Amino acid sequence: MNLKMMVLEQLLNELFACGHKVLVFSQFITMLNIIKDWACECKIWQLGHIDGSTGPLEHRTEMDRFQRGSDATDAPSLFLLNTCTVTFWFDRHLGPGSGH
Repeated sequence: MNLKMMVLEQLLNELFACGHKVLVFSQFITMLNIIKDWACECKIWQLGHIDGSTGPLEHRTEMDRFQRGSDATDAPSLFLLNTCTVTFWFDRHLGPGSGH
């Protein structure tokens, strides 16, 4: 497991322990597939996953499962997304002038 995956695992464990739900976005479907395989096979986590090959009805089903939250035992706390053609990273702490 590489360092990014180790950090992701630590962050997700901490966030899930506090009851958070997490969305992971990547423009690379292969990266989401790696995370998906790891999350399902190694961690046995429930997750939602939408990418460009996901049909409209399945989109809705996956989103509904994620939004149900703790009301259902099969509701995922982790959602993987790759369906954007444009993404805006809108965070006041990160940007060209922030030094980060």
